[in-house]
Amino acid sequence: MNKNVKKFFSVFLSVIMIFSLFTVTTFAEDTKTSIEASLAEDIVHANEPFFICISVKNATDLHSMDCDIRYSGEHLEFIDFAESAYAPGMCNYNYWDVGHAQFDITCADGNFTGDSEIIFAKFKADSDGEYTININVNSWQGKNQPENITFTFYVGDTDNTTEHAGFTYKVTENGVVVTSNDEKTTGNIVIPSEIDGLPVIAIGKEEFFGFSNVTSITIPATVTDIDLSTFSTCSELEKFIVDENNQYYSSDAHGVLFNKDKSELIRYPEGSSAQKYSIPNGVSVICESAFARAKKLKSIKIPATVTTIEAAAFLATWNLESIVIPDSVTKLAGNTFSNSGIKSAVLPTGINTIETRLFDKCTKLESVVIPVNITKIDDFAFSMCDNLKDVYYTGSQEDWNKITVSDAENFPLENAQIHFNYDGVVLFDVNGDGNISASDARLALRASAKLEVLEGNRFTAADVDKNGKITAADARLILRKSAKLD
Repeated sequence: MNKNVKKFFSVFLSVIMIFSLFTVTTFAEDTKTSIEASLAEDIVHANEPFFICISVKNATDLHSMDCDIRYSGEHLEFIDFAESAYAPGMCNYNYWDVGHAQFDITCADGNFTGDSEIIFAKFKADSDGEYTININVNSWQGKNQPENITFTFYVGDTDNTTEHAGFTYKVTENGVVVTSNDEKTTGNIVIPSEIDGLPVIAIGKEEFFGFSNVTSITIPATVTDIDLSTFSTCSELEKFIVDENNQYYSSDAHGVLFNKDKSELIRYPEGSSAQKYSIPNGVSVICESAFARAKKLKSIKIPATVTTIEAAAFLATWNLESIVIPDSVTKLAGNTFSNSGIKSAVLPTGINTIETRLFDKCTKLESVVIPVNITKIDDFAFSMCDNLKDVYYTGSQEDWNKITVSDAENFPLENAQIHFNYDGVVLFDVNGDGNISASDARLALRASAKLEVLEGNRFTAADVDKNGKITAADARLILRKSAKLD
């Protein structure tokens, strides 16, 4: 064999080896789509209704699905379905006969990729014991159809749930999971570090859901897992206190709950009296429902380290007036500001889609800055935003016309004035926070008295009469604008 032939085979074998390695790596990283089920509550009792949450995990380009639920009707009764708040689409469901229910989902925004709760199935069992339901996928329009599953669960005390010092708990292989507490509890809840000599390692799903009289929650060093939903609707909760020796969680001086290195902001206490909060530098993820129902917050400063804002992060923050999202954010999930009180928002250049229900029911929203890189506005993104007056768009009218805008209740966009080629200047908004208020008038007045120096965009925003200088007349016009007198 001559040298050229040897060289050819050497190169050929190298290419084959590289291709094989790439193929194996790609296959290993491919995540399988699955249907999963879980009890919505940690403990269910005989003759009391309970929900089973059905979820899809790792979906890719899912357009629609149809599933059967089969179960033994001898001691288990199906009652009804309830759609999840974050289901990816529109759901229809039927009850066919004892032992058989069915549901189908068509994704509202075309295709869905990711994880989502789909639906809650409501059941009732007439006695304690072990029960099973089977979820069978009849049809699947999307990639990687998941396999059918069998879900086994327990009703009654067969899950070894016990009570200790006001807490119910479950013993697992690694320690104790706190599963419930007396809803009449008031003041500070201190979760014990151990129960019966075993470490408390987790706080179960919705453990403190709806505890309206709790003001603080102390988390010991032993806890390694906290369900994100466990502190929902604790309307008077003022602070989280995390043991400094905990290796998984931490809290700051404002009582906000983080992971250990503070790269993820997990939960802001709903009952905090603070009107302003600056998210610390270094946070990269604002978790699902992190600020939901924070009733006193008026402004939140988001640092440029944040890249991900998860679903419903600012849901129902009724007093939040304005928000500027830094361009570092590349994921801004649906429902983020749903039912909040914001009047103005600046969207980042790092996203290309305004997701489903992003501003749904934001009835006070008056203005929004939309970057030119937006190519799609999803269903219900601006639903019920009836006060939307101004859209500041950084591209041209020709660019705007290329955006795919869903016709599902986005008509407020049609009624708003689109300001094309926006360059960062909004007249009257002197401080550039996206909101026109008395603070802007004060800045203009100080500038007119030579007590403040305004330059560039801030000068242009303050010079509302466009005479090349800032005077008390400008400040007066800004004040009237903030009071909605003009």
